[in-house]
Amino acid sequence: TVDFVVGNPPYHKIGRLDEELKTVFKASLYGHPNAYGLFLHAGLEMLRPGGVLGYIIPRSMLSGLYFKNLRRFLEQQACLREVTLIAERKKVFENVLQGTMVLTLQRRPAPPHPLKTTVARSVVELETRQMSSVRVSQEQVVRYLNDASVWFVADNSRTYRILDKILEHHPLLSSPDVGCPAKTGQIVWNRVKPLLRPAPEADALPLVWATDVARFTFSFASAGENRPPYLKVTDRTHRLVNQGPCLLVQRVTADEQSHRLVACVPESFFAEHTAGYFVENHLNMIQPQPNAPPVDLYYLLGILCSDVMEFFFRTINGNTQVSATELNLMPIPRCDHESEIAALARQLQDKADPAVQERLERRLNVQVAQIYGLTPDELDFIPRCGPPPPAQHQAAASTG
Repeated sequence: TVDFVVGNPPYHKIGRLDEELKTVFKASLYGHPNAYGLFLHAGLEMLRPGGVLGYIIPRSMLSGLYFKNLRRFLEQQACLREVTLIAERKKVFENVLQGTMVLTLQRRPAPPHPLKTTVARSVVELETRQMSSVRVSQEQVVRYLNDASVWFVADNSRTYRILDKILEHHPLLSSPDVGCPAKTGQIVWNRVKPLLRPAPEADALPLVWATDVARFTFSFASAGENRPPYLKVTDRTHRLVNQGPCLLVQRVTADEQSHRLVACVPESFFAEHTAGYFVENHLNMIQPQPNAPPVDLYYLLGILCSDVMEFFFRTINGNTQVSATELNLMPIPRCDHESEIAALARQLQDKADPAVQERLERRLNVQVAQIYGLTPDELDFIPRCGPPPPAQHQAAASTG
């Protein structure tokens, strides 16, 4: 065993592990293994008690489903010492777009020590060590939701206090109190390519593509001939037909976008297509379960598209995937203001002019903040914790 393990392990999925490696890494594996997860496991086991590991790794392990056993293994075997989140994705490695972080662990038993969390907004901040950071307990970073841990990384204590309020006493989206678990659309288009149709047919149903969904907006068949909007119902596809209203959420968005949570409720589309519809796998669906307590999908849309939930999501998400697993971790207050928030979301989806839209969004954000118990100052603080603006906007701001 050694005192230090330091490295930048490879990042890539591993297609198949042989049985011996599956046995060796059993405690940290779940789903598709990634090489860097195996290196983390192996590196930790190389350490003597009290030894320290430092790796540059992707941010995807903060909340990703496939890393839930790895997080549990690390929490059991080590103490977190420092997590530095690198917000910029473009310049960490040459010609590579990758969200990364620097993780430092100490193998147990280890002396009591506060955990340092840091956010580097740019590579320049990282190089000059001008990042802001905060020292917190491991319990403030590692939180347990749906029987699995999620790691929240921030650079100030106020963010952690706001997270406390958002999480406090509110049921999660997938819980029985809300009863609207998210799931991923099941149509992988290149697997059903021969069954796609450009126009309605007697034995075909509409196929919703990710390009049809925007924030508070739905445009069916908007992508042109490259994405045929109908799919034949066959013995192979009939079990993938969906029925009834749902809330649709984009599954692939990037840190650089102004909103990571892009969603809508295409109510008129569902009313027109009562026979059913298909949803492709770059979308998530949020749909009430039978016998669940009543909840207005527009209320969930208002929560999802608010600054509060955008802030919460960016704090836990480590990649470009808006996974159904992460959506299911979202705390949803059950309260007396649900109808008011639903009404605002409906108005926003009715395509008001930009000035009216802006006023409605401000009202929505104020109401959502109130049901989470956030103060006006805390609501004002939230957007400033988002990603840095694009370089051209920064330049305009510095000259303005």
